[in-house]
Amino acid sequence: MSNTTTFNNTLVFHPGYYVKQMMEDMEINQNELAKRLDTTPKTVSELINGNISMSGDIAIKLAAMFGTSLELWLNLNKSYYEN
Repeated sequence: MSNTTTFNNTLVFHPGYYVKQMMEDMEINQNELAKRLDTTPKTVSELINGNISMSGDIAIKLAAMFGTSLELWLNLNKSYYEN
């Protein structure tokens, strides 16, 4: 599955793309993120590679960890999968 899609004539990225970018900015790996999110490294890998939809639980934890809103993550996920 591609990490991008088109939504309303706009290129939309899978939310995992943004998670990966933030991981790189924080200089943490998948194992560290998995520990911080209380999930498995496999789930993090599947998410950042665009293979799974973001769960509400992960969205809540990402919002808290990155200081963003829950709505940001849910809207990114919704925009990507509504096509």
